[in-house]
Amino acid sequence: MTGITIDLDMREFSKKARQMGIFAEDQLPFALANSLNDTMFQDTRPQIIGPTWASAFTVRNSGLPRAAIRVEKATKKALTAGVYDALGKVDLAQHADGGEKTHSGTIAVPVRDKVRLHARGKTPWAKELERRFGRRAVRKTARGLFVGKGGRLHLWFSFTQSAHLDKRFAFYEDFERVSVSGIVRRFPAHIQRAIASAFGR
Repeated sequence: MTGITIDLDMREFSKKARQMGIFAEDQLPFALANSLNDTMFQDTRPQIIGPTWASAFTVRNSGLPRAAIRVEKATKKALTAGVYDALGKVDLAQHADGGEKTHSGTIAVPVRDKVRLHARGKTPWAKELERRFGRRAVRKTARGLFVGKGGRLHLWFSFTQSAHLDKRFAFYEDFERVSVSGIVRRFPAHIQRAIASAFGR
């Protein structure tokens, strides 16, 4: 996921301005850019990093969504604004679309009742098993990593080259809903402010 943006058709906003009795077309780009940016920063991004994220994921690191989701700002010459994944490390696209996560090598999938997930990742990491249990206790097979205990081998990480991720992150749906609502709500005040500023009021 690189991100998602909104491109505005000025004709609809020009029509709305005329309905408000405003005919200064040259002020529309300023009003639209400000409407877009206020919506992205005050409505859309807070929605995505807050309720949308929390409904999809167990939040172990509250700083991760704030670090991952950034805003692309609009200007009067480029009326495009949106939010995007600045880190590209948490498979947001796959969680938003659903589908297979593939890897050029091997993915070590932890066994949940043995590996603890937390804000910084997981404990232990696959590479830490030998240090924790000793080299002789750890067995690596084509199936995964096992730890010997009580005369038996216990699976800690299974190996795969792909993993299915369910569609759980309502990124696109919430983006569209919150963004459209915010822009429509904010535009009247911004066009009036732009006109007042242009005429020195």
